[in-house]
Amino acid sequence: MAKVKKNEIEKQVDIFITEILSDLNEYSCVLIGVSLVDEHLKMLLEKYFITGSTADRILDNGFAANLRTRADLAYVLGLINKTDYQNLINILEIRNKFGHNFQILKFSSEEISKLCDKLVVDTEKGEDEDGEAWNGYKYRYALIDLISGISYQTDIIKKSEFKEVQDDYIPDEVLDQYKINQ
Repeated sequence: MAKVKKNEIEKQVDIFITEILSDLNEYSCVLIGVSLVDEHLKMLLEKYFITGSTADRILDNGFAANLRTRADLAYVLGLINKTDYQNLINILEIRNKFGHNFQILKFSSEEISKLCDKLVVDTEKGEDEDGEAWNGYKYRYALIDLISGISYQTDIIKKSEFKEVQDDYIPDEVLDQYKINQ
């Protein structure tokens, strides 16, 4: 997503999310943060899709009910850029490591550290930050950047406007092609 100047509401949302994520332990930060991204992606796709029961079914119980598929859809529809998509995939891998491991994981653990190294953020490591602090900061920064970008896209996107098609409607081009082939 292109970097744009944030309005005051977006800045307040960033501050709110930053405070929430900063106050959580690592495990909670990972699970709650991904849940926030999931909810924002769902809102983005809801805004993009035409309104109706089919869109609701797809997003609530259908093939786009899981976060990975929502991320894939948002990317292939051009709603998020490649860097955000790759960050999101890495964040999902981190979430899966935390969520499916009975051991207490930390941002400093080797497998989580490797995944955090893949995150692309617009900030640099401070000299006084150790690996755990840096990985946690980088993870939170990537989450906040994703949520902010998705929120921005949701605000500016216009609903697709589709012509209402009657059940018995056949486009003229199809009818013309049929007549030629007869």
